[in-house]
Amino acid sequence: DNIDAYTTMAYLKRIINDFDEAEEYYLQALDIKSNDPNIHNNYGGLLCQMGRYDDALKEIRQAYESPFYETPYLAYANAGTCLLDKGEYKEAEKMLRKALRDQPKYAGALLSMADIGLKTEKYLMARAYIQRYHAVANPSAESLWVQIQAEKALGAKDHYLKYARQLLKKYPDSEEAGLLEEMARNERIRE
Repeated sequence: DNIDAYTTMAYLKRIINDFDEAEEYYLQALDIKSNDPNIHNNYGGLLCQMGRYDDALKEIRQAYESPFYETPYLAYANAGTCLLDKGEYKEAEKMLRKALRDQPKYAGALLSMADIGLKTEKYLMARAYIQRYHAVANPSAESLWVQIQAEKALGAKDHYLKYARQLLKKYPDSEEAGLLEEMARNERIRE
């Protein structure tokens, strides 16, 4: 009957992409404490990762609607990121803005807002949010790739090249470095 044991196992199974077992552990934790907003939020995150968006959003909603949840910004950000993955950018932006109102320096929400900027072709928005992200978190391969795409779309070649070099230097084996190299190859072909 130890909720921490179940949620820790769920988290570990999620990390190694064993989603079915992770789900079982979350469900066992919810059997013990069905009104725990942390469990609902984390379980919703797993369901979103599995592509079960509607189920995920129901779970996450139980977290942010709970009057006892001490960190609703986490659930708002989780819902926003899930809606982003689902392709519902306007709704995603609303939820992420709620998260950022509560916690303006929450890195996950800042990165998702930058991604919305890219996906909706609001490149200045993408740049602004990714700069805010880099002010509070170390650059990751993902965040550098977002910055590269925003700078390229804005025609800021010096910035684009600066972040491209940084990505290739820090994360040469990342998926994003591969995407950058593919982008560069395609540009050479067109020239």
